Amino acid sequence: MVISITGIAMRIVPVLLLSAVVAMPAQAAIVTYQFTANVSGLTEHPGGTEIYNNVESSSSAGPTISVGDTWTGTVSWNTDLTLGSYQPEQPEQASYRLYEGFMGATITDAQTGLSYSSDADLAWLALMQVHDGVAGAESDFLSIGTHASGAGFESGDFFFFNYDGSSLSGDAPPASLNFADYFTATVSYSFLDVGTENWMQANANITSLTLVTAPVPEPSTYAMLGLGLAALAMTKKLRRA
Repeated sequence: MVISITGIAMRIVPVLLLSAVVAMPAQAAIVTYQFTANVSGLTEHPGGTEIYNNVESSSSAGPTISVGDTWTGTVSWNTDLTLGSYQPEQPEQASYRLYEGFMGATITDAQTGLSYSSDADLAWLALMQVHDGVAGAESDFLSIGTHASGAGFESGDFFFFNYDGSSLSGDAPPASLNFADYFTATVSYSFLDVGTENWMQANANITSLTLVTAPVPEPSTYAMLGLGLAALAMTKKLRRA
């Protein structure tokens, strides 16, 4: 009788655990970094002209942004991004992919009042570019573009670049970034006045990058581990019986 009860338990427990796995909601693999950056240059473009002026400061977006300002903020993305419907021609010594999906950013300057936060409603415009070059032969770069709509059309863009192709280990959305691996790391903020078509862009060099949130294994991963351990325990009990 003991053996038969144990045998029944051996059948029931895995089924119950497997049911729990199926019922558990998936957890998004979101990566979030905090950054600081120093504004290095600004460009203004009057609407209806072909003029682009490099300036020391600009109030086109509302607050006055100047060379030398310090920005803080965040950049986030989902490591489960989907490949974009358009894919570029592949380089000979690199893999180059475009991804769509959740990407978010904030850019803040408490002194000047600049406050940018990407708009979830415009997530369909967000774009990640991953260029993984052959080490020693081709460059690596990662580009993340986000957007927002308020008084005008705004963009917050990030660019990480390395000459020798040693910073990325594949062409998938990265689960982490090592700031020291990149020769260039920049963030830019742009503002378009939809009415006048006046446009400005401020570029800043990223000076620090700190991981805030790393991808977390889905609950089903831990449940599957529990399923395996339970099966082993029940097998040992059956053998002893």
